[in-house]
Amino acid sequence: MPMVYDYEVAIYGGPEGLDGDRARIFLHAPDGQQTGTIHFRVPGAPLRPEREGRTVSHIDLPEAMIATITDLLRNEKPIFFPKTTVRSLRTGKEPVGEGEE
Repeated sequence: MPMVYDYEVAIYGGPEGLDGDRARIFLHAPDGQQTGTIHFRVPGAPLRPEREGRTVSHIDLPEAMIATITDLLRNEKPIFFPKTTVRSLRTGKEPVGEGEE
């Protein structure tokens, strides 16, 4: 299961963003290779099916989820972007009741 080592965020202005994306998060593996892109679609833009590029997987989410996903990437470790039938972003196992200190 590919681990996310670091990420980059791009935010796009204008009413339509860039090709219907308000933002994109580019996910990188420990070796520095990009393994995934999360596209945050503007309201009214269709959510496209998950898709595989030659080396990068893509997933579309609603624009409203930008803060949730960036919070997850900032505060959780490890994070995985598994290449399964349905694309997902996952954390590693954590003990029940673990909170912020």
